[in-house]
Amino acid sequence: MVNNNDILLKINNFSHAYLIDSNNLDYSYDFVKELSKRIIFSTNDEKLYSNDEISLLIDNNDFDDYYVLNPDNINIKVDDINELLDYFETKSLRNNGNRVYVIYGLERLRPILANKLLKFIEEPENNIYGILMTQNVDTILPTIVSRCQVIKLRYDVVFDNEKINNMKEFIKCYLDNKIDTIAYENDYWAIYDNNRKDYFECFSIIELLLSSYINKFYSVSYDEKYIIKDLSNIDINKIIKMLNITSKLKGLINNNINLNLLIDRYIIEMERGD
Repeated sequence: MVNNNDILLKINNFSHAYLIDSNNLDYSYDFVKELSKRIIFSTNDEKLYSNDEISLLIDNNDFDDYYVLNPDNINIKVDDINELLDYFETKSLRNNGNRVYVIYGLERLRPILANKLLKFIEEPENNIYGILMTQNVDTILPTIVSRCQVIKLRYDVVFDNEKINNMKEFIKCYLDNKIDTIAYENDYWAIYDNNRKDYFECFSIIELLLSSYINKFYSVSYDEKYIIKDLSNIDINKIIKMLNITSKLKGLINNNINLNLLIDRYIIEMERGD
């Protein structure tokens, strides 16, 4: 796995827009802050703020030229984008110092707003830099991706053992009951109380469980703790389809979709092999 500091050291000529493609946004945020500091420090004359002062302010999300869009609601709304655009209409107090905006979870951007953001990315002022963060780059408008320098960050994410065991039991339940698993789904999902972060993590665990078995089948490296032996009774092509369906529906979790209906749909699609 590439060290994040090595990636930072290789960034010399700053791009006006970066797209951080990560398997864990929380882990990636430290990288984003460090990249933002490098961009801002590069034009800071230290007359108004020292670099050390700016670093501390950024760490606390309290620096005037550092704007983070991370709304609490499910989707990034038109008001969120308008506030970002309005914010950068005002001039910097630091006499043309570099300014950075961060959008956390770009997959939450509604398609109708994508073109509005695209225009801002395409026509930035010279000293405005964007860092867009996503865990699902396949859901991002291709024209936005093409305007950004893409940085892939991958982490060895440690999952909670209780969630791993719960998702193992859910998959076993599906293998035993097929479409009738819908009648039992609350036994495995109700404990997460419709928390989208928990659901996203559980789908990531299912991806790991299925991909681990596929790796074992093809004699590729895998971790025994993620193996569900019951999968040995299933055709490998079916398991590959299950993995593809899991990845596809995981991408919908941060959209405005009812999570109970999502699990229903997940079970139905796995059974049909869509």
